[in-house]
Amino acid sequence: MSTADFLKNPSELASVLEKKTGSFSAKLLLGGFEILDAAHAIILQTAKHHCDLLIVALLPDQYFQAKYGHSHPFCSLAERTEMLLSTKYVDYVVEFSPDLIEQVQTTQAFKIISYNQSSELASFFQNIDSSLLCPPEVSYDEPMATQYAISKILETSGLKASSASTVDVYAGYSPYLTENKLLSIIPEQQLPSFIEPWRAQQKFLITTNGSFDLLHLGHIRYLTQAKKIGGTFLVLVNDDPSIQNSKGPLRPIFNQQERMQTLASLSCIDHVIPFSGDNPLYLLEQIKPNIHVKGGSFEESRIAQEKQLVESHGGTFQFFELTEGLSSTNLLEKIVTFYKHTEAP
Repeated sequence: MSTADFLKNPSELASVLEKKTGSFSAKLLLGGFEILDAAHAIILQTAKHHCDLLIVALLPDQYFQAKYGHSHPFCSLAERTEMLLSTKYVDYVVEFSPDLIEQVQTTQAFKIISYNQSSELASFFQNIDSSLLCPPEVSYDEPMATQYAISKILETSGLKASSASTVDVYAGYSPYLTENKLLSIIPEQQLPSFIEPWRAQQKFLITTNGSFDLLHLGHIRYLTQAKKIGGTFLVLVNDDPSIQNSKGPLRPIFNQQERMQTLASLSCIDHVIPFSGDNPLYLLEQIKPNIHVKGGSFEESRIAQEKQLVESHGGTFQFFELTEGLSSTNLLEKIVTFYKHTEAP
């Protein structure tokens, strides 16, 4: 996907739907999507399971600013759009506006699978044709997913968190997940059986590694850039104990399975593999990548062994700069600063 799949207004969306031929189903998911974590990834994945075209209507920046002040949204509309279109599940993004439903409700294939029922938006849905609404069993609660993510962040920062839990967020969606959706996550012990056919096919392999504790647009851009090199892209992810050893007992914010699920939702990533310990040297020894990529800041001394190992097998090391201002630290600071002055969600 690209930002070309961002539809600036409802009439553009209506035009896209009208041009579609044959039998298809289009479903609209309304939300803010200020964060992309496992709960949001599962919402998108299971929503896509119920339709041919998944359209996300994003609440505009002005909505957040009117409700919370200029500390919101944590990510701009353009950034949120780019994040969503980087996933395997979202076909189009449109900015929500009051006339959105009116513009597209004549399209037979169109259904609404989620809408924000807050007082500020309720009036837009009061007179909606009930036939446009999907039944409750295929409805998704994006605000609840955001609440869970924020609560995890606040808990890590020592601020009061809500009672939201992984179970609360995932309970409504897990029945739609099937085994084939998770094939991109390779358990460490299964890596050797995956490598053998790769070698037989002489696949060009690209690797990178990191904790990816709070995925942000800077990560996504460098991961997308790495994939554009061309080849099978493997992301090696620190397990929970390795992060706790380096960053303390309150980290990671999101557990290993959640972090891998989020990464696996990105269209640029082919496989995600967890690793233990301070570095992924033993996995790199097995994989023998053609290119090993690093993104953002790092200490030369910490990656010297990785570079040496990759080059000893004829591979190359490549570095990509992250977009200035887009970092986990900046995003965490925005969220924590806001909630220090207000009640936790």
